[in-house]
Amino acid sequence: NNNNYNNNNNNNVNENFENNSDYNVENTFFSTLSSPFPEHPQNKQELERRNKILVEKIKDCLIDSSSFNRFRELSRKFRNEEINPKQYCQQFFDLFGIEKGKLLFPEVASLLPEAHLRDSLSTIYTDFIRQPSSSLSSS
Repeated sequence: NNNNYNNNNNNNVNENFENNSDYNVENTFFSTLSSPFPEHPQNKQELERRNKILVEKIKDCLIDSSSFNRFRELSRKFRNEEINPKQYCQQFFDLFGIEKGKLLFPEVASLLPEAHLRDSLSTIYTDFIRQPSSSLSSS
């Protein structure tokens, strides 16, 4: 196998997230009352640093390069507004699963350059995590 993806189990992935000072779920998950996401980066260097960390975490959570490519395509469609926030959230959690998705989604959303897209994901995600079954059934 010539790809750079790891088959970490859930415990190792969660441990890596919780122990990384650059992305500590406890400190960033509900950093403000108005948004469930970490603060958007204040400068290009912070954006690049956080994005690099996030890409590695995403790769650690996915089985293979085709899964990473599906994530990239999903994100491209959302940024181009080819799919709506609810579709993006559903497909994101379908790809990553609930546990890993809850660890990744806040940072993925917070790194979006477009404020209106971050805001729309915040609303959908807040509704999603409040649902007991953590599902995005059609309304």
